[in-house]
Amino acid sequence: MSTLTLADAPITDRYQSEEDVIRALRKQKQEQLIQISNKFDVLKERVLNFATSDSGIFKGLLVTGPAGIGKSVTIEQALKEANEITKKQTYQLVKGKVSSVGFYAALYKNRQKNRIIWFDDVSGILDDETSLEILKAATSRQFEPRTISWGKAQSTFFRDNDIPNSFDYQGHIIISTNRNVSPAAQTKKMKDHFSAITSRMPPTDLTLSKKETFIWTEYLIKERGMLGENCISHKGGFSDDVVKDTLDYLYNHQHELHELTPRIADAIAGARFEWGPEKGYESDKWVIVADQTTGRFKKEGVE
Repeated sequence: MSTLTLADAPITDRYQSEEDVIRALRKQKQEQLIQISNKFDVLKERVLNFATSDSGIFKGLLVTGPAGIGKSVTIEQALKEANEITKKQTYQLVKGKVSSVGFYAALYKNRQKNRIIWFDDVSGILDDETSLEILKAATSRQFEPRTISWGKAQSTFFRDNDIPNSFDYQGHIIISTNRNVSPAAQTKKMKDHFSAITSRMPPTDLTLSKKETFIWTEYLIKERGMLGENCISHKGGFSDDVVKDTLDYLYNHQHELHELTPRIADAIAGARFEWGPEKGYESDKWVIVADQTTGRFKKEGVE
């Protein structure tokens, strides 16, 4: 099966044969795939350069794009390659919600030269003025040292953990987020903050259309072994039958799903693996679970 349909064809010659239209669609799809792949290649190259350069101008890297498309996987791959090049463990990963106190403390603990702290889909930093002020100081393009100060009364947490109210910061920051970081998209109160942040940390944008995301997901499954040998959610990868059924599900329901991403494909494969015939269930049991996982029932108005 294929994601290509005649409805996707550009209007050129109404008397073209179906074969000519399909050929044109395949060429168009390949061109789109190259453009999408280039986006991820650029991100990986930027992270790798960021993590291995001793004299980079920018002290922060901002990565934006919708959830589930592979931002974190790409960044992690690049950082691991950087570790192999530098022969050092160069980064620390932080997830979850981070307060301004927690943000300040995390930077202090990772203040050493060339040390990278990566905040992956962390809420709090980009929503809080105090955290944004700290982020601006940490990513200033001035010559070393960059001094970060806590202008408020010292917290009990700082005292208990021997964290000073001011310190020199020589580390680097990566923030990956689903949020729109364009200054124009912010409230009047936050616009200037984001203008300063995006000038210090030029965003790498991985935003894709729904169609592009599906093309990318299909490519990762078919060509990159996303559900097979390179699967990150199931050791050893899923069987060929699971991969085939996952692709068939995506093809059959692509216009009914609210999300068409590598993440949702992995979730569908998980449903097929856990609730499939190999585990003794009836053949349609896993489809019901997949429908619940993807929200397809809600899309169809079924409670």
